[in-house]
Amino acid sequence: MFNNNKYVSLDREIVETLLQEVTSLRQQVAELEQTVMAAPAEIEKEKPLLHRIAKIWQTFNWESIIQTTVKEVSQIFRADRVAILCFEAGSCHQGKFVAENVLPKWNSVLNEQVQVLYNGDDSEGELTNVRAIEDIYKAQRSDYNLLMLTRFQVRSELVAPVYTGDRLWGLLCLHQCGEQRQWQEEEIEWVSQIAAQVGTALQQAELWAQAQQRAGQLEIKLAEELQKQAAELATEEQRERVLDHLIAKIRANLDIDTIIQTTTEEARQLLQCDRVVVHCFNQKQEGEIAALFNLFDFLAYPKQSFAVDDVYQLLEQIKLRSYCVAPIFVGEKQWGLLAAYDNDQPRSWEKGEIKFLTKIGNQLGLALQQAEAVKEMQMQSERLARTLEREKRLQLL
Repeated sequence: MFNNNKYVSLDREIVETLLQEVTSLRQQVAELEQTVMAAPAEIEKEKPLLHRIAKIWQTFNWESIIQTTVKEVSQIFRADRVAILCFEAGSCHQGKFVAENVLPKWNSVLNEQVQVLYNGDDSEGELTNVRAIEDIYKAQRSDYNLLMLTRFQVRSELVAPVYTGDRLWGLLCLHQCGEQRQWQEEEIEWVSQIAAQVGTALQQAELWAQAQQRAGQLEIKLAEELQKQAAELATEEQRERVLDHLIAKIRANLDIDTIIQTTTEEARQLLQCDRVVVHCFNQKQEGEIAALFNLFDFLAYPKQSFAVDDVYQLLEQIKLRSYCVAPIFVGEKQWGLLAAYDNDQPRSWEKGEIKFLTKIGNQLGLALQQAEAVKEMQMQSERLARTLEREKRLQLL
């Protein structure tokens, strides 16, 4: 038989144990519910901040960034004034307020030039950290800083550094003007986060501006290069047409003097230079660059002794400032030089001009070779005719 008392007692112990476990589970569930409820509350609390920070990143224009920042920060913190101080390049002492959102009853600090003085050891440590001051009159301040804040009607301030990379770009300043304000820890943390985001956005805007400027420069350079290439191509085509015309003209003539005159006139007009001259080597100077002295007979074959104190003055006297020279070959023999000159000013001869002058020199050499060959044939024909005439006369005798 079962002992009913013992059985009932056992059930009571189990029930009590289960009740204790249930109570413990209910407490754990309650704690979890509190944790779960708290997380969305924090998220909901920071949603406006995240949303307003996101607005800062909607532009690459630095002015829009700072204007958006002061507007959004004013709405978040309900401060009397939110302003951004930008330091001068290379300095953390001089700066100017470049953006501001201020209530109508308080003075504006926009475009105010200020000098930032450090307290204590004259280091930048005070500027590199967030600074929360509940009452400026109770904080350690230099007389200048206190006077400046008083002029700006500031009673409490919350200031965070704005960095663009490693450079301290400026300060994000929250001013409470009407009364003291005890800045909360979460407000200090939020201002620090916002200042960091502003610095990153400004750095990105600077990089974007640099990229845009560089792209603009490259676009201009590309357009100039394309324009230059188009002009060079047009010039090259014009030169080829002139060269074809010149070749036809000089090959249609067998007189050497006429060939040379036609060549120099056409080349000078196209190259737009002061002179184009053909220099013919004599037998002693054949193939030598020294034949260029044929330009100036008094240098090549002086009739009396002379000295030159200043060769530049000499070049001015003979009106020679810049020249381009191409060799003239008749067969394998260097016949002379084709030279183009500018008298009054330096000139950077283009590759196309040098190439064009070289082509003219080559065609001139072929024309001269042809003219000399025809002249030689004519001379042989004349000699043969004279020989036949003598033979005929001898036969008649």
